[in-house]
Amino acid sequence: MRKQAYWSLFAGACGHAYGCNEVFMFWNPGGEEPTFGARTPWKIALHLPGSHMMNFVRRLVESRPFTERIPDQEMIMRVDRAADAGYAFVYSSHGFHFTVDMEKLSDDLIRAAWYDPRSGVSESIASIPARRAGRSPRRKRVTATTGC
Repeated sequence: MRKQAYWSLFAGACGHAYGCNEVFMFWNPGGEEPTFGARTPWKIALHLPGSHMMNFVRRLVESRPFTERIPDQEMIMRVDRAADAGYAFVYSSHGFHFTVDMEKLSDDLIRAAWYDPRSGVSESIASIPARRAGRSPRRKRVTATTGC
């Protein structure tokens, strides 16, 4: 659920809908036979972890101007960055090593942070000085140790 939300939004989607069968059907035990395999009463399903995860992705996406973002799959897979290259969101769903081509970013100082999509908490991890034109590309190998 979380992976699909981030992949969709960072690939250019204007929004993402989280669906839950039990809520969709307002299912309760003893009522109609569930159509889609419901097993949790709908009032309890309203509080499943997936519904809370959508709050975190929404807060992250809304933390920067939506109309200024463009998908940029040349930086790395699953990236969304500002059209003026002032920032980028990178999503790694499996915690594998990845490399970010920071030549795509325009700031003089790149401030990197981990955003944990499970908790909505952001943690600063590095400040990387920008390289000037004519020098080797600014690439940073990053290890996703938290699976974020």
